[in-house]
Amino acid sequence: MMKNVLFPAVISLMMSVLAVPVSAQGEEFILDYDGYLTADEKADLNHDAQEILQETGYSVLLLLDETNTGSLADLAVSEYNTHAPSKDGIILAIDSDEYYVYAAGNAAQYVDDAESERIWNVFVSEETIYECADEYLDYAEDLFDQHRIPANPGQQASAERMTDFTGTLDGSQLTALTQKMDAVSTEHGITVAGVLTDTLDGLDAETYADQFFDLNDLGYGPTDSGILLLVSEGDREFALSTKGKAIGAFTEAGQEYLIKQLKNDLGKGNYYEVFDAYTDMADSFLVQAETG
Repeated sequence: MMKNVLFPAVISLMMSVLAVPVSAQGEEFILDYDGYLTADEKADLNHDAQEILQETGYSVLLLLDETNTGSLADLAVSEYNTHAPSKDGIILAIDSDEYYVYAAGNAAQYVDDAESERIWNVFVSEETIYECADEYLDYAEDLFDQHRIPANPGQQASAERMTDFTGTLDGSQLTALTQKMDAVSTEHGITVAGVLTDTLDGLDAETYADQFFDLNDLGYGPTDSGILLLVSEGDREFALSTKGKAIGAFTEAGQEYLIKQLKNDLGKGNYYEVFDAYTDMADSFLVQAETG
C-alpha cells in the first residue's frame, strides 16, 4: 500500500505575496483561518474545489494559518482528515514560516517531492491570495483530471489495475497490461492487478501488497475480491495479496506454483513478461475455480 505521503520539502514563505487580511472564516475546502479572502472569494473557490471533486474524485484543500506554532505537517493531516469529503486528495498548508503539501490516498501516487514543489511554485506565481488559490486549484484540476477516480471505487478503472512507480514499462506495455487485466477482471468479477515499485517504504512485501490493495480500493464487487502481484525492483522482493473470492481461487499451493513460474523472468528483470504471464495464469486459475 502506498501510505499517505508527507513531503519534507519546506521553504520560507514569501510573505510579500500575502494580501492584507479581511475578516473571514475557513470553510470546507478553503480553510482561511487568517481572513485573507472575502466571503465571495472564498465561496467562489469552494465552488471550484467542489467541481474538481465531482469531476475527478479528488479533494483539493488549501489551509492558511499564520498563527500555527506546532507541526505544520501534523496540522495538514488533521485538517485534511477533518474537512476532506474524500480520502483521495491533497492539502496545501501554509503558515508564517513554511508550506507543506500532504497527499492522501490515490493522490500519493502522483504527488511526489518534485510535484509538491511545482504546486508551491504555481501558488506563489500570482499577486493576491485569491489569485494564488485560484491558480492552485486550476493546476490541481489539470493534474487529477489525468487520474480520475471512478464513481464506484469498488470497480476500479483499468488504468489503476497496473501501476508502475518505476517508469520501467513503456506506454504501450502499460496499456497492454492494464487492458488485459481489465478484461480478465471484468470476465470473472474478481480484480487482477499488479504494482511495480522501486521501494517497499520499510515494509515487508506481504504487508505492502495487502495495504496497497486496500488503500487503492482494488477489490471488485461487494466482497472486494481480487488478487495483486507486487514486485519491488529495488528490494528484489515480490508478493501476492488475495481478497474475497480470490482467496479460494488462489490457494497457498497455487500461489507458490504461480510465483515459481514467474521466477525466471523476475530474476532477469523482464517485468512486462512477468505481469503478462501472471495475468494469463490468474485467468486460468479463475476459470478452474469457476468450473471446478
